[in-house]
Amino acid sequence: MWGAFGWGALAGGAVVIGALFGLYLPLKQRLIGYIMSFGTGILIGAATFELLDEALKKSTTFVVAISFIVGALVFTGFDLFVSSRGASKRKRSSGGNEGTGTAIFFGTILDAIPESIMIGASLLSGNVSAALVAAIFVSNIPEGLSSTTGLRKDG
Repeated sequence: MWGAFGWGALAGGAVVIGALFGLYLPLKQRLIGYIMSFGTGILIGAATFELLDEALKKSTTFVVAISFIVGALVFTGFDLFVSSRGASKRKRSSGGNEGTGTAIFFGTILDAIPESIMIGASLLSGNVSAALVAAIFVSNIPEGLSSTTGLRKDG
């Protein structure tokens, strides 16, 4: 149990680092976008290379494909829900956006649960994937940076 806590704290702790960057470093919106896209690419790549092969070894292509589709539908459903609640401009870190707090809350949940499952699955397999934890760590820095920048501009 402590191992899972430690790996999760390490990977998730990067959000705090990103939040500190967002509080104390005045970064331009374009640079924040570049940093976020870099973090997203790293996480998608790591999840694909670390988990997809293992999933295909333990299950059928059909089950893996359905799982990806269900995950995409859940994410899209939450995105539509948050957008309908006034957070349609949440992707802008320019301030003055209604619904930003709700969007950040749901975004954090949609982000943290799959990351925790990925770390837990690698723990269950007997060894934690250092590449996966590193990718989650690196991808969480832009998440904290962007969220904090938007919240700071909203006061």
